[in-house]
Amino acid sequence: MLVRKAAYWEQSAPYVEPVRRKKSNTPDFIMDLTPDMRHCLATVLMGIVFGMICLLLTGVTENTRKETVNLQDQIVLENRTNYEYNLVLAELKSPTRIQKIAQQKLGMVLPDNFVYTSKNTVEERNVTMKKDIRE
Repeated sequence: MLVRKAAYWEQSAPYVEPVRRKKSNTPDFIMDLTPDMRHCLATVLMGIVFGMICLLLTGVTENTRKETVNLQDQIVLENRTNYEYNLVLAELKSPTRIQKIAQQKLGMVLPDNFVYTSKNTVEERNVTMKKDIRE
């Protein structure tokens, strides 16, 4: 039986050396791909391009975020400085400070009686001149 199998294989399918083709260095090997491989290659390339675009956008948004944080810090600093200037301005405008400077540096004295007038006052006042007014 073994002899029959060996004889059968020798008669039915003699061994033929396969023809080996040389690898070509031309870009034709891309065109030799199957349609499924072409779709796969296109998908991979599109994924790479999409990934690069995402990296670029991430970098741009990160730079914008840093600039926004820096601007917010500057706004806080300027608001604090503005508040301090408003405090100094309020101190300079205070009536007690002005009165103190008028009395100490300019020698002014508050009068005993205050006279308040308004635009609606129609009455005339009796004003008496005193001789002891200094010029």
